Amino acid sequence: MEPWYALLFDGPVGDGSAELSSASFGYTHSRADKLPNPENSFVFKNTSINFGVPRWLPNTEIKLTIPSKAPVNLIKLLSGSGENGRDEKFVFSCG
Repeated sequence: MEPWYALLFDGPVGDGSAELSSASFGYTHSRADKLPNPENSFVFKNTSINFGVPRWLPNTEIKLTIPSKAPVNLIKLLSGSGENGRDEKFVFSCG
């Protein structure tokens, strides 16, 4: 159901990237253009896993790299899809 994620920061961020180490992974990325300060956002949508439909498997880990010119803090994470009741666990590390 092509899940999407919007990460909102307290300052501007550059174009980021996403990777899934356990499979081939397709995604699109953009900004949260309808919210204030879209330059403070990174939005990505899963389009395919292993060249097929976007199946989300338990314990799937996606690594995001989002650059910024100055230190920023993640202030909000929004997510959604066409699926109801999808349980997600988010773990964050910065480095």
